[in-house]
Amino acid sequence: MEPGSLAASLPPGLLDELATYHGTQVSDHLRARLRDIGEALGRPHVTLVFGGHFSSGKSTMINTLTGRVLLPASDFPETGVACVIRRGETERIVADTSEGLIELPFGPDALAGRVSLIGQDGGYREEIGQVSRIMITLTRSAVPPGDTWIDSPGINDTEAMTTRALEVARNADALIWIVNSRQSLPMVEEGLLRAYIAEHGTEAVAFLVNVFLRQDTAGEWDWFLADRSDYHRDRIAALRDEAGSFPVAFISARAAGADAGGYGGPEARGLLAELSDPGSTRIRAVRRRRAAGELDRLTRELEARLRPEQARLAADRARHQHWQAEVTGRTRAFEADLVRTITQCFDRFLPAVAQAGATLAAEMNRAPLRRDDSYSVRLSAQFEFLAKGLALELFEAIGPCAVKHGRRDLPSQAIVEFRALLLPRSVAIVVPDRAAQPAALVPRLEAVLPPGAVPATERMVGRVRKIAEKGRRTIDGAREAGKDGSTLADRVKNAAQGANAVLQADRLQVQADTIAEAEQAASQMAGQRSRVHELVLAYCGPVGTPPPRPDEAPARVLSTLIDRLRQQARGWEPGR
Repeated sequence: MEPGSLAASLPPGLLDELATYHGTQVSDHLRARLRDIGEALGRPHVTLVFGGHFSSGKSTMINTLTGRVLLPASDFPETGVACVIRRGETERIVADTSEGLIELPFGPDALAGRVSLIGQDGGYREEIGQVSRIMITLTRSAVPPGDTWIDSPGINDTEAMTTRALEVARNADALIWIVNSRQSLPMVEEGLLRAYIAEHGTEAVAFLVNVFLRQDTAGEWDWFLADRSDYHRDRIAALRDEAGSFPVAFISARAAGADAGGYGGPEARGLLAELSDPGSTRIRAVRRRRAAGELDRLTRELEARLRPEQARLAADRARHQHWQAEVTGRTRAFEADLVRTITQCFDRFLPAVAQAGATLAAEMNRAPLRRDDSYSVRLSAQFEFLAKGLALELFEAIGPCAVKHGRRDLPSQAIVEFRALLLPRSVAIVVPDRAAQPAALVPRLEAVLPPGAVPATERMVGRVRKIAEKGRRTIDGAREAGKDGSTLADRVKNAAQGANAVLQADRLQVQADTIAEAEQAASQMAGQRSRVHELVLAYCGPVGTPPPRPDEAPARVLSTLIDRLRQQARGWEPGR
């Protein structure tokens, strides 16, 4: 991953959502942390930290390797403050103290006055605790331009000094551990290194064995390499708990200070040159592992923020589910009661709708058939009356039912909609009218009588005319019936009976149509039960304000961030 691209690799808008739900301070902090991690991954320069047991010769080693005798060195613990060495245009020493930055005179004496643990009286100097670091700039040095070398306090002197040493080493690209050839990796040193390697990986540590010769001679140096170097290599290799190896170089810092071309000086400088390449496999592995650790710490911070969000979300879900369960229970009870209420109302009114047709049909037997639309008007009025009654009864019965079950009451508008739903379609009762006009009856009647019989039948003409006026029925039936009979009286009688038969058939047809119309109206009304039910549910919603729906976004944003950062951290783990 390229420097600075950590934030860009996240889903678009995710950090904006983080700001929305958790505040800009949280979002800005995360952006800054990701930026720092990305910049550390792509930093073009290397930081090497020199560590070791006190009096292992760290300061002498750095003096030898830089080619400048500047750091205080003795057989007693000297360096109590991290000394940060860089190359620059001006040689200077600056102390970072509790009182601020203090410029020191350039030279070993001024430096010793600020970093030496032991005073002239042989006691520990308390003022060392007031200095956090010493920044040294050298114009001439073996330190590559842009790189940083740090001389850290020696371990096992005091707990405070050991803590300082570990803090300095924590952000190193490589920890150069100085091994004292006179006491190779004692127990406390071994324990510290194992813990450091477990956290930072095998690639994060290299070793310089500082060889203390009995005499600074080539023969002594050759004897050590041949007789004692393997022992130290084995001790160092035993620290490895995973695949990989430690770079190891042997150097006699004191002798190499006088002879730069011998006593392991070239080998030690070659090792440092390899470690000074930010693009090397070893440095990249160290940085990725450290970045994965930083992401892991960052995800733990996000998890600490996520836990209360998850608890809040769970509580909100529980409240909403409880409310839904209550509403569901009340709704089921209400709907069951509503079905019974609607059914009872319809059962009381639907028989009356059907009976209205039968009642009107019975009246037709007691009076002449009417040839206008009065039957339709009367039946429509009866249906409208019954529909209004049913609508009113539904309104009065459903309202209390809804309130009883914790629902809103029906608004007055509902009764108007009930009436519109229940009112049947227009009624049309058609009365058959197949009769001729009375004026045309006489000539048609004369046609069925014997020739010359007209004068004798004038009395009968008035009677037949009354029959025609009463029924207004076609005379065709009477005409056919009047052809039979031996006498004029028989023929007229038969004609009258035929006319009555046609009239009765029409009456029965109108009665049947009326009854059918009423039954159809009742069926149509009954079919509106489901629509009444739907309308009531739409009007009679649950009473009260429901709890807000659980907002899952705050927890989702954090969970997504954690998952993506963990995924990236896994990609930086060793072996991937």
